[in-house]
Amino acid sequence: MNLWNDSFIAIKEGGKTIGMRLNDDKRRKIQTGDIIEFTNTFTLETMFLFSVKN
Repeated sequence: MNLWNDSFIAIKEGGKTIGMRLNDDKRRKIQTGDIIEFTNTFTLETMFLFSVKN
């Protein structure tokens, strides 16, 4: 998932631990325990996180 720089940094530094997205077709496929790749749209840095909780 692409993130703006400030959101990416907040997640990376632990200041943001939850986020919400539209419930579109792409995100409906995400299941509990999936690993999601986040990409900083400014620096193109990436990180992988276990993310999903019900």
